[in-house]
Parts: sequence; C-alpha cells; structure tokens
Amino acid sequence: MSVQILTDMASKLFATAPDWTEVSELGLPELLVPEDAGGFGGSWRDAQAVFRLAGYFGLDLPIVETILASALAKRPLLGEVAIADACEGTISHNHFSGKLSNVAWGDRVELVLAQCSGQLFLAPTSKAKVLKEQVLLGRSAASLSFDNAEVELLPWTGNLMTLAGAVITAPMAGAMDAALEISVGYANDREQFGKKIGKFQAVQQELAVFALEAAAANSASIAVFAALERGEYDFEAAASKLRCNMSASEATRISHQVHGAIGFTQDYILQSFTRQIWGWRSRFGSEAFWADQLGDITTSQNGNDFWSFMVGRDQG
Repeated sequence: MSVQILTDMASKLFATAPDWTEVSELGLPELLVPEDAGGFGGSWRDAQAVFRLAGYFGLDLPIVETILASALAKRPLLGEVAIADACEGTISHNHFSGKLSNVAWGDRVELVLAQCSGQLFLAPTSKAKVLKEQVLLGRSAASLSFDNAEVELLPWTGNLMTLAGAVITAPMAGAMDAALEISVGYANDREQFGKKIGKFQAVQQELAVFALEAAAANSASIAVFAALERGEYDFEAAASKLRCNMSASEATRISHQVHGAIGFTQDYILQSFTRQIWGWRSRFGSEAFWADQLGDITTSQNGNDFWSFMVGRDQG
C-alpha cells in the first residue's frame, strides 16, 4: 500500500472523530506489523504520515502507542495500548511488581507498554490497581500498581524512551499545523480598530514565526523517521524531540496570543490542540533531558570525525 493511499484512508477516517472500533476495523493498529504476522508490513515513512494526521485531526485515541507496541511485539495486539512514562519495580521471570506512572488513557486501555531495567514488557491493566487517576491537560492518565502480575516479555532491547520520544514528534507536528491553520483563519476573520487583525504587522510577524516553528517541527519529525528506517536513530531522536519541544512552546504561545482570551475557552477548538501539544512536550523527555542527550552524543564523537558523523547520517 502506498503512503498516499494510506494517508488518504487515515485522513478520511480521522476527520470523522472515530472511535477505537472504527480505527481497528481499518487495520491501522497493525500498520508496522510484518505481513507474515497478519499486518500491513508498512514502513516508518507510512507511520509518520498516519501519526502526523492523528495529531492534525486531534484524535483522542492511543493510535500512536498501539501501532508502536504492535510493531515491537511483531504481531497484532487486541485492544488499545498505552505507554508508561516511568516504571518503578522488578521483573522476575515473566511477572512484574511495581508501579507504572503517568499512563495516558490508563483508565481505559487493555495493555500498557513499559520498560523496567532494560526489559520491555506488556502489562494487562486488568491485573493493575489504580493508584491515582488524573486529567493532564484534558487527557486522562493514571498511575498503576502491579503485584506479581503476569506480563508478556518482549525481546526488543532498545531504549523505549528514545523510540517513544522519536515517534511522538509526528503527532506534535500535525497538531501544530492544525493550530496554525486555526490561528491564521481567526486572524483573517477577527476585526479590531476597523480592520482584520491579520493585517497588523505585529500579528503577521507572530504568525510567520509560528509557521517557521511548525515547519521546523515537521522537518525534524521527517528526519527522525528516516533515521528509524535506517535503524540508527539516537542522535535524530534527541535532536528532533528537542526541536519539537522548543516549537511547542512557541506554537502554544503565539496561537493563544493571536486569539486572545477566546483561545482558552473550553468550547473553542484551539485549546483541544494546544493541550495536546503541551502534553506531548512534557512526555518522553523534557527539553533539558533531550538537550543533555544530544550533548552526550555530540561530545562522544571524536572531534576530527564529527563532520563525517553528521553528513553521513542520511546514508544507509
């Protein structure tokens, strides 16, 4: 299936604010699962297109997390999957005791993907005790406790924080594009002092900065998904998540500044996107975390070889 066909299908579905059944029936959760295991056998490029659209349409479903978990499990997973931001506990054989923190949609998903002491696993929420439920920027989240619960161990040995930070850049970029369109439309409609506010130079300048930030986020996301295709992506993950976090700050600031007080109201569409953007900014590593990661990767390179390290990353 071509990227364009898949994008068109996802775009039409996401525009209707679907429920999980509709998303599942289209087969999107199996996007990155190999064909011989019952999936689409899609590429990371395909995933980037779908993830970006999920952000652009403000999809309030764990589609990114479920696609990623299914890819790591290398088989279709039943139901919705969330990813734990943090894990505290121990794994003995295939049993986990401990706490999974800040699990978005933790009150409704069937499985949680987590990593503890380097071991990746899927934990069924039916075996968990909810320690704390909360709403983070409009989205439900929970802290879950497990007591010697049987889990499914996955053989993947990479770093879940790095991979999750990389893939979440796509919906971040999509949501920024949506917020930009809303802001430009509002500026072209709203009148103040006898003319459209979009005609004021100060507003135009802010929207131009917003457009640059959205473009930077999209470019960063495309770059890290290209690196995912190559299989070596630590540098790009750090750089891309850091850049998207920086763009998120400007995107939310400018969009609400252009709208004035109306942007914060519950019944206006803008806040549904800026809440998500701000939520993703704080998930899977802050700006300080990724700046440190990027610095560590950069300084670990031999000074004489650093240029070769940089320019050779688009080959493979």
